[in-house]
Amino acid sequence: MPESSTVAISLHPEHANKILSGEKNLEFRRVWASKHVSQVIIYVTSPVQKIVAVAQVKQVHHGSPNHLWSLAKTLGGGLSRRSLYRYFEGKKQGYAIEFSSITRFNPAINPHSIFSKFHAPQSFVYVNKSDVHSINKLIMENTKKTGKNIFVVGVHGAGKSSMCEAYARKYNAKHKTASELIKQSNQDAISTGSKTVKDISGNQKLLISAVTEILSSGENLLLDGHFVLINAENKLTPLDTKVFSDLAISAVIAVYDESKSIEERVKSRDGQSLTRNLDDFQKLELSRAEEVTQELGIPFVKVKSFNQDEFESILNKMLSIIYKN
Repeated sequence: MPESSTVAISLHPEHANKILSGEKNLEFRRVWASKHVSQVIIYVTSPVQKIVAVAQVKQVHHGSPNHLWSLAKTLGGGLSRRSLYRYFEGKKQGYAIEFSSITRFNPAINPHSIFSKFHAPQSFVYVNKSDVHSINKLIMENTKKTGKNIFVVGVHGAGKSSMCEAYARKYNAKHKTASELIKQSNQDAISTGSKTVKDISGNQKLLISAVTEILSSGENLLLDGHFVLINAENKLTPLDTKVFSDLAISAVIAVYDESKSIEERVKSRDGQSLTRNLDDFQKLELSRAEEVTQELGIPFVKVKSFNQDEFESILNKMLSIIYKN
């Protein structure tokens, strides 16, 4: 076996998210390294501009676009046939790098804190031995025995808790709601009827403390909660990214539904309607979820309310990737 090398590549956030979520197991390149490559450092371009993961290379495939499309269908290329052929337009041969495992960094890493000199690679760049040593040290630190936290989000009444409960019963998983963990320390933290929160900052500290205790014991957690809360003045309040970094979230699934269906569900469950416009609430919840997951470099997938089979399939795939690493 020839001496192995490490390379760094740049990916747009949407493509990196597909790799981290397991939807994409192949990375296509018009040109590739002449040396044997054993691992790939994944740098995500603007607005993230951080290293989100290191992928171990299983095999590098080389062939025509027709051959590579066949591999994409079989192994999970994460793109359409049209996109693949457009990318390889004018090329008779190309490359597909197949990954065997992914180590994700949470939080994502500023490349300038690792590399002696860093410039975002256009295609790929070889990484020198000193920088490889720094990356491998981070991999070792990242894989210490701690539990993993999957965050399931959505507005009140979207159905996320019901879907999580069904999953927990079926797979004997540990499921907690954010409000449940907060109320363990402060019963009056959240208004049951209006869902308003008096002390958002204080509540998040209580939540982080409770989640940290669970994860530090080595237990995995299926946590359901929100990226946006309703404050005491009845205003929508997006939470700071640091909250979710401190919660050590490994991946996010957002549950959504039509506003009319959510409204009927909330009224049936609580006997009253939410005092917020649900269209605005859900739009902000989903957009904030996407922003935070991009900033943290973690997988993000949206699932329609009560599509339980799809929810379980996505969740199990996420977990298999996370636990494998």
